[in-house]
Amino acid sequence: MKRIGWLSLMVAGTAMVSAAELPVTSITLYSSGVGFFERAGAVQGEESLVLSFSPDQVVDVIRSMVYLDQGGGSVASASYESREPLSRILSTFRVDLSDNPGLGELLNRMRGETMTFATAGRTYEGQLVGVEEQVRREDDTVFSEYRVTFLVDGALVGHDLSQIQSLSPQDPALRRELATALSLVADGRTQDRKILTLQLQGEGERPVRLGYLMACPVWKTSYRMLVSEGKVSLQGWAHVDNPSDEDWEDVQLSLVSGQPVSFIQNLYDPIYAPRPVVPYETVSGAAPQTFGNAVGSSRLRKSEARREYGAAAAPAMILADAVSFDAGFAEEAMVESALPAASGGEVGELFAYKLDERVTVPRRQSAMLPILFASLDATPLSIYRFSAHASRPMNGILFTNDSPAYLMRGPVSVLEDGIYAGDALLEDTAQGQERLLTYAMDLGLEVTREPQAGTDELTSVSIVDGMLTIRRALEQKVLYRVNSSRTDDRTLMIEHPRRTDWQLVVPGDGVPMTASAYRFLLPVHAGGTVELPVVERKDIGQTLALTSLSRDQVVYYLDQRVISGPVRKALTTLGEMQAVLNDLRLERETVERRIREISEEQVRIRENMKAVARGSDSFAMWEGKLVDQEKRLDDLKQAREKAFRDEQVQQKKLREYVQSLEVD
Repeated sequence: MKRIGWLSLMVAGTAMVSAAELPVTSITLYSSGVGFFERAGAVQGEESLVLSFSPDQVVDVIRSMVYLDQGGGSVASASYESREPLSRILSTFRVDLSDNPGLGELLNRMRGETMTFATAGRTYEGQLVGVEEQVRREDDTVFSEYRVTFLVDGALVGHDLSQIQSLSPQDPALRRELATALSLVADGRTQDRKILTLQLQGEGERPVRLGYLMACPVWKTSYRMLVSEGKVSLQGWAHVDNPSDEDWEDVQLSLVSGQPVSFIQNLYDPIYAPRPVVPYETVSGAAPQTFGNAVGSSRLRKSEARREYGAAAAPAMILADAVSFDAGFAEEAMVESALPAASGGEVGELFAYKLDERVTVPRRQSAMLPILFASLDATPLSIYRFSAHASRPMNGILFTNDSPAYLMRGPVSVLEDGIYAGDALLEDTAQGQERLLTYAMDLGLEVTREPQAGTDELTSVSIVDGMLTIRRALEQKVLYRVNSSRTDDRTLMIEHPRRTDWQLVVPGDGVPMTASAYRFLLPVHAGGTVELPVVERKDIGQTLALTSLSRDQVVYYLDQRVISGPVRKALTTLGEMQAVLNDLRLERETVERRIREISEEQVRIRENMKAVARGSDSFAMWEGKLVDQEKRLDDLKQAREKAFRDEQVQQKKLREYVQSLEVD
């Protein structure tokens, strides 16, 4: 696309339309932080529409711009000033300044250039050989010094860089490049506007519209709520900001709540894709060839050429058509309903307020605009939440949004009978949704929350596949006691934490609830006291392997009244078999302990035999004891083997019995 700038337009003598001649007439602000701006006006014949934006604004404008020519015209081209990354531009110069080199590094990049340099009282000409850094230490301080080497009249001449008063390349082209590069660096700091030019085609005077998206401050809401005799009057205000350098004068303003997907994709900055480097392959030269005369023409036929061109040109045509399609803007499709200050309607999953009167917001200023007034049915009450305050509830309002508008979140100033009563925070509230607000502490009610002793009850025991399945019921109780010093009756809402794995037993079914709390409504008479018990139940299960149960555990479950006759019989048999197994185990352990004792005594005897002479009476005595003990060890080892076999047999019987059980 051809780049069209201010200078080329002036030279060509083409008529231009400025932003002032195509003013902003309609703005739609979104709570997601963007705004859609519409400009409208008239153009004459073929003109150039010139607009200016900051570089950051251009990113959104060029990806969202929509042009509508209502007189049959179209956009021939749209061009904007490119923003080539400065570092990339600087890296293409003869001397690369892209990484902000120091003086020593800068001179090294100009090695080989012929320089004119001057020291005190003398001027030289020579080729720059290079710059060497030298480190000098004085006490604990380290200094870096640079020494520059030149080739002067065939000889290498070195000078300290600090002694050189001036240094200039002799090549005029290099001097110009350095000046240009420095100018680009300076321009990069000061250039904050970019020109967008649309070349318009058409005949005669005709109306046109232009729309585009830009980042904008999030518009905000605040409310005033007047509470009186069970009625709530709600007034809503929108807070909008105009941070631009252009006045919003007499514009149609629409405010959209919701969270549409919005993101930034930079189509403005040039993007260079990295490419692999493939080495060039060389092959031996090919021998010349000759060909006979062709039959018919070898040229590409015109129809084929047209097909080739058409395939290549199709994408360009699609892009051109997309710039100038005949369609209205989104705000014209909004469903309107009557509101005192604004009309509102749903747009998909969003809700829009369209102000009835056109507004003016000067540049760099903000405005408060009335968007809602509604009278709602409401219930005044007090709300107790232990996590907020242990003993005092809050004054509050329970209301349903039966207004024709979606209420966006924002602060609420509450007035009771015309007197300021406190502040609340309203969350996003759809039409028909119930909402609870609290705005002040209720000093006329005092609540105590008393956790009571809970219960842990065994409810059932069954045996399946050798596993003992136990069901238990846990109950927890909390008592709420409310004392009133108010002179009027009051409804108190107690919010009790709701746990998904616990079931509410008392007060019973039909209690209003949220995802995190039960809401108990409790009437409290003036000066009276009332109590509310809350009981919750939780069923838990536990599974134990019968073979892992101890004798004491079996006895414990046999003492429980809830077990059935078949389970009791099975556990009784299990206990008897375990008792036999325990006796066999004790018998084996007794034999093994006696074997260890005899073995330890034999070690002591052998040590004693080392201390006496062989053939002595003492030696013979110890030797006789060893013989007797060996006989006893043989008998004990046979008894241990029998006890071990009996124990294994009993364990097998126990396992087979357990595996065969399935009783409730």
